[in-house]
Amino acid sequence: MSAELNLGANVRALRNDRKQFSLICFAAFAICLFPAIMDAFLPRKWRLLPQDPDVNRSIFGQAKAAAHSAAAFGLMGY
Repeated sequence: MSAELNLGANVRALRNDRKQFSLICFAAFAICLFPAIMDAFLPRKWRLLPQDPDVNRSIFGQAKAAAHSAAAFGLMGY
């Protein structure tokens, strides 16, 4: 009986962690979207970080990749 209760607590904790990660990803995406848009309008020689010419991501793809990286770092100390 106690193992079933423990399993239920683990499932609830996992759902809570997923919700937190989704919220952090959404907030990070909203923050990262502006720099991705600005990066698309800057000439290549003005950009701070060089881009790999083989990688052609859309603005939303760049923002999503940055948001997932930021969310992962945001949860490291948790």
